[in-house]
Amino acid sequence: MPEIEITTTGLVAGGDAIGRLPDGRAVFVAGGAPNETVRIELIKEDKRWAKAQIAEILAPSPDRIEPEFERPILGGATWAHIAYSAQLTAKEQIVCNALERIGGLDNPNVRPIVASPEQWGYRNRIELTFGEADGELVLGTLKAGSDTQVESAEGSALFGEGASPLIERVLAWARGRNSGVWKPRERRGALRNLILRRGIHTGDLVVNLVTTSAAQVDRSLVAELQGLPVSGVLWSLNDAGSSITRFDQVAVLTGHRRLEERVLDLDLVYDATSFFQGNVGATERLLEELRGQMGAVDELVDLYAGVGLLGLSAAGSDTALTLVESNPQAVQDAKANTSALKRLDRTTIVQADAVTYLDRERMSSDATVIVDPPRTGLEREVINGLLRDQPARLIYVSCDPATLARDLKLLGTAYQPTFIQPFDFFPQTPHVETLVVLQLKL
Repeated sequence: MPEIEITTTGLVAGGDAIGRLPDGRAVFVAGGAPNETVRIELIKEDKRWAKAQIAEILAPSPDRIEPEFERPILGGATWAHIAYSAQLTAKEQIVCNALERIGGLDNPNVRPIVASPEQWGYRNRIELTFGEADGELVLGTLKAGSDTQVESAEGSALFGEGASPLIERVLAWARGRNSGVWKPRERRGALRNLILRRGIHTGDLVVNLVTTSAAQVDRSLVAELQGLPVSGVLWSLNDAGSSITRFDQVAVLTGHRRLEERVLDLDLVYDATSFFQGNVGATERLLEELRGQMGAVDELVDLYAGVGLLGLSAAGSDTALTLVESNPQAVQDAKANTSALKRLDRTTIVQADAVTYLDRERMSSDATVIVDPPRTGLEREVINGLLRDQPARLIYVSCDPATLARDLKLLGTAYQPTFIQPFDFFPQTPHVETLVVLQLKL
């Protein structure tokens, strides 16, 4: 296929640069940067768009830089070749475009994006995948578009220096055991993932080896990690047929499975298998803004509460708080955090998903409701429940601009956004977090 010369114009939500082919179709260029002239090779085509890879950079973008770290520790940092200021500009524009194109908002008043305090070494969690390269067992990140091909990693610039010795030790141990790698298409093998989680402000570090039940729990892993600053070593079983991360069983080989973290003025605990925001510094900036937006609240409902981070941070001393969470382990963490903060008498913790809760409960018209759903956004039943009860105010924390925009359009029959603030939770990647305050229309 002949090479084509184009000039890119920006970056899009998936992380690619975007340009136009001579026939007018949009083309998404992997590894591209905004405003650069490149020669490309098409790798996939549709009637309205195409995907391409760069064959040659003819005139590099003024925002293209040399990555700060070497390739073996850049797993997941798909925008490491783009200047940070340009990353922020692109993320702000991605949010605006989604709200206009999908959400139907005319000229949405999106505030300037809030940068992350740290551009590297900010992540408190990384998940690496076992694979094979040249016949050798490796740990790394899945290559784009593949559920089997693993790009070897020697560390993680996003997680920080602590990853490298752990990866080295676990790999040496696994190679010595000669265990097979999980192969999803063949549905056989044992080794799946290595998950590292740390407390940014506390120093806690929990190692979680994830295998299928084809592997026997082997406590010799603990000896292999001796001398490293590890507070817990876990062995989790995951027999899912797909590449989904889940924890069917968790064995504590040594130490503990809970991590402690200080977020603003809150001392919290969370299980190594529970969700917790991945960038504590950026989360603190979001929480500061959230508290500023809240004011005095009599009744607060957090529908996707997790371990209670948002609800407990936003609730005032006299606020009646309801935390709704479906994950049993996260519910236990939420109870522990609520107890530690001495507000059990003013907090109701409900183990249920948001859909079930709204099906059996009615919310007060004076309530403020926090929603922080997964990337897929709000379930339609949740939107219907909110429109039915019409609480006075909604606080929407989103990790995906497209589903946020879709949900705001559906909620728009009763609510209007009064505050839209993007936050950069994941520097060196195209992901962006957004805080939206919605008021009930008069």
